[in-house]
Amino acid sequence: MATNEAAVSEEISELLPQIVVNLRLSALLSRSERELTPVQLIALLALESPTGKGVPVSHLAEKLGISRPATTALADRLADKQLIIRSHDPDDRRIVRVSLSTRGAAARDRLLSTFSRAVEQALDGVPHSSRDELLSAMRQVSEFAQQMRATDQNANS
Repeated sequence: MATNEAAVSEEISELLPQIVVNLRLSALLSRSERELTPVQLIALLALESPTGKGVPVSHLAEKLGISRPATTALADRLADKQLIIRSHDPDDRRIVRVSLSTRGAAARDRLLSTFSRAVEQALDGVPHSSRDELLSAMRQVSEFAQQMRATDQNANS
């Protein structure tokens, strides 16, 4: 078990790629919506807006970690497939907002359902006594991923 900071960092650096590969997210994503690319599906997940007003394209770019021109092209493809709706911000017409269309929300719901089924199947192999620990560890991994993202965003600013 790693006890010093360098060893912990090294072990985490080795585990993260293994987690990414073992989760097979691309396969899971494409199983849900075959006509969409993994990036398009991730965009649908990122588009949930608690206000219902959608999000500015610039915020979507930040969330996805891609350039604004790439995000505009992605939004074009999603709009062509009638998965998102574009609108101008009522307070600033220069800002373009994107939100899920009914069809996009349905695709997002199917994707989340696919995730839920995959998690339920995987949990069948985890003893009930270990599930709370797994959930706690997953929350910590999620927080760690958010910290990594913030560090990356700060380095790119």
